[in-house]
Amino acid sequence: MKKNILIFLSLLLPVICLSMTKQQILLGQASVVMVINYDKNGREAATGTGFFINNKAHIVTNLHVVKDAESVGIKTKDGKTFKLLKVINSDEDYDLFIFTVSGINSTSKYLALQPAKHDVGDSVMVIGNPMGLEQTVSTGIISAVREDDKEYKEDYVYQITAPISPGSSGSPVMNENGGVIGVATMQYKKGQNLNFVMPSDKLVPMTKKNAGMDFKAWKEKGYCFEPVTYRAAVNFGYRLIDKEDYKNALKTAFSLIKKQPKKSDAYRLAANAFYELERNTEAEKYMKIAVKLNPKKEYMHNALGVLYKKMEYYDLAAKEFYEEIKVSPQDDAAYYNLASVYLINNMQEDALKILDKGIKTVKNPSDLYLKHASILVDGGNRDVAIEKIKKAVEVDPSNEDAQYTLGILALENGDKAGAYEVKRILEELESPLAKKLGAKINQ
Repeated sequence: MKKNILIFLSLLLPVICLSMTKQQILLGQASVVMVINYDKNGREAATGTGFFINNKAHIVTNLHVVKDAESVGIKTKDGKTFKLLKVINSDEDYDLFIFTVSGINSTSKYLALQPAKHDVGDSVMVIGNPMGLEQTVSTGIISAVREDDKEYKEDYVYQITAPISPGSSGSPVMNENGGVIGVATMQYKKGQNLNFVMPSDKLVPMTKKNAGMDFKAWKEKGYCFEPVTYRAAVNFGYRLIDKEDYKNALKTAFSLIKKQPKKSDAYRLAANAFYELERNTEAEKYMKIAVKLNPKKEYMHNALGVLYKKMEYYDLAAKEFYEEIKVSPQDDAAYYNLASVYLINNMQEDALKILDKGIKTVKNPSDLYLKHASILVDGGNRDVAIEKIKKAVEVDPSNEDAQYTLGILALENGDKAGAYEVKRILEELESPLAKKLGAKINQ
């Protein structure tokens, strides 16, 4: 089954709101602004929606609305425009961004946040700027409350039936009392009325800080402040690792462990930081705790297996990769990694058997066919290996490594035409391997 693609949204087709008063609608419209994304030439590149949330004139929108902007401004209901002054807070994981603008220091036209969790069937109203159609109102109900992960009860989104379409990311989603229960954030591109809302309880702790950071400085920092939830803090820690700031990544991990010692991901974060620092014994200590706390997550076993492989504890690595397969039989990487460990231990037959098992089990066994072929080539069984590589390409024509290997084999067999055809396919895939294969052809 093909996965539906999540696209960041925006808003709405006009529908008359019957359950809310005209006064509530007018207040909502007065509080809603168009958020304008300007390019480096000062031209309007894109628009979204935002709204005032307090008398300090703090404005909320989606982070993705402003992330790629050179500068940001707003347009109010009366047509006046203002430039972004300071970034107050942001959270990349929840796609939320709070800011102020020059020329508006306070306002009486704002929407109050309603952070209490709402139920399926509750009525909602959304006001936004779909396709630039300003102040559009639509209504619907909460059709589902979707939890992202059972371990993180605070991580949920509302699914609503109110129509959403490009142009109004960041729109307020209100209940019958006119309180904001969340921010319109994303929709399923395929499907009708499959629209999603980030709940207001993610916003409340963000409004308690007033960082007042310059927009350029905010972008240079990596689009984030100190996160306010466990999940966001873990992801923040991984961004620190990406920046090679291992000291602060560990500081984040230890702070989370102290606050919530029974949650696994902070231990995994600490293990990853120690791994990058080549402090393998400490990495093992924290990764083992993470696996013990959350043994039903395949990525926990994978991380510990990779660590053991690095430490050359191959039997322990094999055990973890085998556990990964038990937890998630569709995970092709688990079969691949287990086969790799078997090969290190000169257990070629076991490696081939586990790859065969994976090929029969996973939805896309292309990489497993390719790994199988490499073992056969090393064993001198070239003809069968070629058939495996062809199967890898047949199963997944976008597998660049498989295509490249097929091109190299064509060259070795004197089939330049076949190699050129593979090069053409790699060029269509925009793969850097096309240039590499071209160099081989021209030698």
